[in-house]
Amino acid sequence: MKSSDFKLEARKNLQGKWGNAIGMVFTYFLIFLVLNFISNIFPNNGLKIVFELLILIIEIPLMFGLTFSFLNLYRTNDTFSFNFLEFLELGFSNFKRSWAIKWHTFLKLLLPAILLFILMVIASYTGLMGFYYLLGSVNNIAYSSTSSNYFILTFVTMIALCVVSIWLTIKSYYYVLADLIAMDNPDMSAKEAVQKSEDLMEGNRLKLFYLHLSFIGLILLFYIIFSIVLGFFIPDVVLTYVLYFVLIVSLLWLIPYMSFANISFYMFVIGKNNSIDVSDNNNINSDVNNDSAIGNNDFNNNTDIM
Repeated sequence: MKSSDFKLEARKNLQGKWGNAIGMVFTYFLIFLVLNFISNIFPNNGLKIVFELLILIIEIPLMFGLTFSFLNLYRTNDTFSFNFLEFLELGFSNFKRSWAIKWHTFLKLLLPAILLFILMVIASYTGLMGFYYLLGSVNNIAYSSTSSNYFILTFVTMIALCVVSIWLTIKSYYYVLADLIAMDNPDMSAKEAVQKSEDLMEGNRLKLFYLHLSFIGLILLFYIIFSIVLGFFIPDVVLTYVLYFVLIVSLLWLIPYMSFANISFYMFVIGKNNSIDVSDNNNINSDVNNDSAIGNNDFNNNTDIM
């Protein structure tokens, strides 16, 4: 399977649905733009911290609701009756479940995350001590040797930091389908959804990584071209605002595109994408087809399941 197959399927399913998809993303951005604007009004005190914490708390369920709405939009042909604001209801009605999924995902990634944090602390300390002894080596030759030892230790730590970061990224790909699985399986607990994602992604992580990488290349190419072209005609001060505007507009287009491509990949993995040959996918569990159930009514009746 190629990334182009999933992207082609995404574009097909987005035909006639771009308005709803962009409307959802725009509303999502607008909500957090307003909330952050209000947050900046508060002085730097405890009230501001509480408000920013509140924004962080609702971000997870709203993102869950946005993904759920994309899944519903992917599967429907009745775009006229589709409510692009339903992600708000779906997010808040599944507040507990969305956080439960993130919690169990965090537990799965706890070991590499802790190791990454420890290495970052070590690298920061050895780097600072290396510069300290480097400055002192002007008047003390012994400091020069100590500085070199610290810099060597910093270099080794940075290599270990890169390795652990790669490990964390690779491991995180096991759990990217947890939200979609939970949406399709209302009777499944959050822990079971995370485990099911891990089972489904066994042998499929590289496919999804290539898919995401193809979008990153598109983004980089897009901004390099715009930066070069606009740089010749627009002053630097104005260029910053123009590029920021271009970023927002491109995300309104890119997020639905990437989300539909991810859903297309998910449908392929569970064996329910009739437009993509699933015969090469040998890692699909035989019970997935029985677990998957489409329907908001059944899901919303089980939102308290952890």
